[in-house]
Amino acid sequence: MSRGNKEHYGNADLKELLSDLGWGSSSFDNRFKRFCEVYGFDDQGYNMFKKDPEDQLSEYEFSWEWYPLFRVILKSLPEHPFFRENRQINNISVEDIGSYYTSLFNEIEKMPNHLKYEIMSHPLYQNALKESYAATHLSNKIAESIAAIELITKQERADIMIQIYQQLDEWTYNAFKHNYSLDLARSGYHDNNQELLTRMIDDDNCKSPDLKEENEALRAQWLQEEEYKRVEARQSQIDSLLVHILRRYLTNDKIPQPAGKLSAEEKRSRLKLQIKKKEEKQNILELVESLSLQNKEDRKRNKKTIEEIQNFRFAYEQFLEKTSLLNETQMGQIDSMKLKIESCSYIERSARSTIQSVRNEVNNFSEEQIETAKRGYIERRKAYLEDVINNCKEELANLESGNTSIKDVANFEQEIQNEYLKFCDKVGIYAYQYQEASSSFIGQLIMAPSFKLRKDK
Repeated sequence: MSRGNKEHYGNADLKELLSDLGWGSSSFDNRFKRFCEVYGFDDQGYNMFKKDPEDQLSEYEFSWEWYPLFRVILKSLPEHPFFRENRQINNISVEDIGSYYTSLFNEIEKMPNHLKYEIMSHPLYQNALKESYAATHLSNKIAESIAAIELITKQERADIMIQIYQQLDEWTYNAFKHNYSLDLARSGYHDNNQELLTRMIDDDNCKSPDLKEENEALRAQWLQEEEYKRVEARQSQIDSLLVHILRRYLTNDKIPQPAGKLSAEEKRSRLKLQIKKKEEKQNILELVESLSLQNKEDRKRNKKTIEEIQNFRFAYEQFLEKTSLLNETQMGQIDSMKLKIESCSYIERSARSTIQSVRNEVNNFSEEQIETAKRGYIERRKAYLEDVINNCKEELANLESGNTSIKDVANFEQEIQNEYLKFCDKVGIYAYQYQEASSSFIGQLIMAPSFKLRKDK
């Protein structure tokens, strides 16, 4: 594991990766190939995980900056629901996906803070964490609901189906309306920021023409960061987010594969950029190395011991953590958010839990406490109804005064409705792929049991 080349000092090689994963070389070859297929990396023509991406005989080299992230994605890959190429979607269960989520979450917890908290601060991680719990709870609740419907008379069961249909339709429209409004707000925020930055840079260029090149570089960097944010926001699964972040580190570490043939000038430009990237990285590594080694004799030696490598990597992680945008307070808030999601408080608000809680409290209350609780409920209910009445009066006053904002709201509502009709057409196109499973779900689990002869009836 020792390194003879200073350039490798902060990197890991294939031997170290295999040791960390507990894999043999043949397992790595097969799984790395599948990794490239699933996430769209090139393992033949331009392999960005090799020291020289264009040379297939070049050794693997994993920068310590992103190595922990790559290791997590690769280690969790065998748990991926579609790791096996011939896996059919109708064979996948909630437990399969839950197992994959658990594998990812456990590995993310072991990451260095600069990676761990960047991932945990993203809404996609938080949604995946919620989903890992909610999917199991929802599966159990659906099973309970089906059992309850089966125990209800046939006349009431039909009414329940109609009610479920209406509530699902209402939920779909409200979900679309909410998401459409959010997208408009995000788009407006981005456009306003871009306009403000452009005005500031143009004004600065007029005052200080010598800073024009630096300002244009700042504009390009901002646009690139905004593009990264937009791409991250479009990711649909937690593993897609991890791979997107990995690609960002790889792009900073190596030049992406060119599209098509390059001219001689383009090749020279790419070479200069590659050299510049290496020099910048080397300067950082040498700075961290000077902080991690104890004396001049250590720095003079060519071979590094395992302990020295660990010291360097610890110092490098500390350096990366300090350059992170998250401070200790924000990291504490993320940890609290994670605990709140894991508590699954919505379970405590279920009808059964609420009834049991109230009954337990009432059983322990004295008559005086019960009367106090009743008065408290009455006061809260009165306050709520008064708020509703006041809001209605305010809305009536706006309508009577011909407030122009009402017209704006109506136009916006009409815009959403028009977009929703287009969305419904799109849903109709996609829905066919779920029709068979949905039909089986309704027929086999809700309706068929009442036709089947059973001894307990």
